[in-house]
Amino acid sequence: MMNSEGKQAGQTAAHPYRSPRNRANWTIGLLVAACILFALWMLIDLVLLRMLSLRDTGQPFPSAELSGALDARNLVVLLAVVVIPTSALFLMWIHLTSRNLQPLGTHGQRFSPGWAVGWWFVPIMNFFRPYQALAEIWRSTGEWPVALVIWWWVSWLAANFVGITSLVYERRNLFVPDAIPSDGYLWLDIIANTLLVCAGVLAILIVRRITSRQDEIHHRTPTG
Repeated sequence: MMNSEGKQAGQTAAHPYRSPRNRANWTIGLLVAACILFALWMLIDLVLLRMLSLRDTGQPFPSAELSGALDARNLVVLLAVVVIPTSALFLMWIHLTSRNLQPLGTHGQRFSPGWAVGWWFVPIMNFFRPYQALAEIWRSTGEWPVALVIWWWVSWLAANFVGITSLVYERRNLFVPDAIPSDGYLWLDIIANTLLVCAGVLAILIVRRITSRQDEIHHRTPTG
């Protein structure tokens, strides 16, 4: 009896190959923008830490600059909503590259295009299934080993864990207007943003490599 994953995978055999290049370009562009924003966010947090350190040691520091840094941080946080379209495009790219596996000659595909995306939204399973689905796409292009995919997934999971921890740590001040974040929260935020930048850079490399390899395999495959 065929499971839902295998059934959906079999249904994709009739689909012709579609280059993921266009989706990849948009995804990479948004990933670059997200990485820049998270890096800027991290730098602002470092500036805030420096200012708070001066304040705590009794040294003079410009309060106007502290207020400006807080305003800049709030703006960057708002701009970070770019992760929403970035995530959507990344999942659309995953769906297309997964659908391309059978037209490119992959047999025994474990994850259908629908489940390659769907597992991201299933609690517990989303800790490992999305990695397995992308690793399958990576291997199907002849790319070994999967270390790049592993490091991307570890960075992503760690960033989310640290990010959630930081929110719990600072939960009392999250919705307080003009609240100055604590040192502990800022350090956790810096670690989370650093991991997000790493995950973003690795995602860019993965998207570029899989896209190039799929197009390359398609161009050298004889058509009937």
